[in-house]
Amino acid sequence: MIEASPFSSLDHATSFVRQLWFKESSIQSWLDAFSGQSHLYRAIGHAPASLMRELFQWDRKYRAKFGFDFITSTKLWFS
Repeated sequence: MIEASPFSSLDHATSFVRQLWFKESSIQSWLDAFSGQSHLYRAIGHAPASLMRELFQWDRKYRAKFGFDFITSTKLWFS
């Protein structure tokens, strides 16, 4: 998503995501995304308290709006 952005429209972003998740991603990718991988916990352990407070606030807002947890990637944090 980062490499493909910015998108010209919401439709462009939506079609890109559909292609990525439903045609290009393996089943293992889906399982990894939803399994709570340990690298997330390692990253959290090194994050400053101020960042954790902000993430917690945004997570609560996201969960209230959409009804489920926000899933993110920490790949960039370790590169």
